[in-house]
Amino acid sequence: MLAIPLLLVPALILLLSRLLRRTSLDAIPAAHPLAPYTPLWITYIRWRGREIATIHAAHARLGPVVRLAPMEVSVNCVEGGLKEVYAGGRYGKSEWYSFFSNYSDVPPMFATVDSKPHSARKRMLSSIYSKSSVQSSASLQLGVSHILYKRLLPQLASAASASPAAHVDMYKLLSALTMDVVTTYIFSAPLATNFTEDHGARDAFLHWYNCRRSFNVYPQEMPRLTEWLEWLGLRLVPRYVDDANGQIEAMTWNLCEGARTWIESKTENKGGKEMDVVLEKGEAPKMPQDDDAIKREVASELLDHLAAGFDTSSITLTYLAHELSLHPSIQARLRTQLRQLSPPMVPGSAPSIPSPKAVDAVPLLHAVMMETLRLHAAIPGPQPRVTPAGGASLGPYANLPAGVRVASQAWSLHRNPDVFPEPDQWRPERWLDANGDLLTADSTDAEGGGERFREMMRWFWAFGSGGRMCIGSHLAVYQMKYIVAAIYSNYETRIMDDAGMAQEDTYTAPPKGERPLMVTFESVE
Repeated sequence: MLAIPLLLVPALILLLSRLLRRTSLDAIPAAHPLAPYTPLWITYIRWRGREIATIHAAHARLGPVVRLAPMEVSVNCVEGGLKEVYAGGRYGKSEWYSFFSNYSDVPPMFATVDSKPHSARKRMLSSIYSKSSVQSSASLQLGVSHILYKRLLPQLASAASASPAAHVDMYKLLSALTMDVVTTYIFSAPLATNFTEDHGARDAFLHWYNCRRSFNVYPQEMPRLTEWLEWLGLRLVPRYVDDANGQIEAMTWNLCEGARTWIESKTENKGGKEMDVVLEKGEAPKMPQDDDAIKREVASELLDHLAAGFDTSSITLTYLAHELSLHPSIQARLRTQLRQLSPPMVPGSAPSIPSPKAVDAVPLLHAVMMETLRLHAAIPGPQPRVTPAGGASLGPYANLPAGVRVASQAWSLHRNPDVFPEPDQWRPERWLDANGDLLTADSTDAEGGGERFREMMRWFWAFGSGGRMCIGSHLAVYQMKYIVAAIYSNYETRIMDDAGMAQEDTYTAPPKGERPLMVTFESVE
């Protein structure tokens, strides 16, 4: 019993020191009475899984800059917020991102804290994920054609022709498709996953991947406490989470080794359209380490790419399918536009698919994608940064000390009613002009289309912003648009069960339900 009072002594000392010491942060309105004195309140909110909603409500009450803890602030504005924190590289990442390391704490680019190694890694990878590289990849186009025509559409035909029509788990289907596309781009089609057809492998992977989510708060927000308790034999994170991480790492390692073996074999197919391996491009220049260290660096990086690439896209597509199923008139209009592609994405066109530029330019397809990314951002949670040495200013608050954790969250930025009227409504038309064409910075209409578009894009944050924004955004949009085009060119979706579609209040936010969206497919032929 003596242990509990002893544990409280440091907390009481810290609280007393906060009461006696004033800082420039004291001028910032506090989200909770305890926020200026202790991080326990916001830690408790995160533990409860209420961080995003709580921060959003605090901004609604208190304005664009709010204090969450003695050394933590949330910002929900562009000027003095996003521009200050995420542009220019002055605000760095912190050890919070170490959670995303793999293979015994090997950080991928996303988890790299220091700016120099991050910049070096980004120079190695940015051209690979540029829009021109993604859209011009012949191997990716061949792979996508095979995945959609040979794997997806036959399954949908079978589901639609069943009597009664089969109920399809959209989250699992879309997770499989996105994983297959992402690994096709990274490792080449012959070496990639085939989760679309191999449901056993798909379900095993999704079990490993999703069983970890409920326990992320401990190593991410309380790493030292988590390690200390584990040293004492008390695990906050179950051992099966470690096992799941090990399984995912083993799967990725095998993919990397398969690609490496192929590269080293110097086969006659090397350089062929069907064999284009990111590993071959992204590994150079070599790092001054032994071979095993290099392998772990590469595997950690590519694990991050395949995980982020499938996870965020599958979440977005699940919500997009849900919204289209709730709005059959928009679904029908989209199908009309998709059928005008040349060639249309129907079985009779196989193996040809329309060009990436043509798919990218379908107005309503782009509008429903943008609106889903806005309303149902796959990563709606805070993206922490740290104020630089010498201090900083946020909005009207100046002379903030170094080392303050500062973050914005897409959930709140995307719900500014002055920028996005009726922000909680899914309205694809907000991305279109009066003629149904895509809004651009140069659009002119009675409602100030160009200016309206520019303002929406200033607040649109589905892929982050600045030097550390999502490097895979072009691949994500590419695969999502092709998948939607293939499905809705041929089928109408109808909801059978959507009870699990409420979005998790977590950094990466999938639907809450185990089988969140069950639909039927009806052929439109």
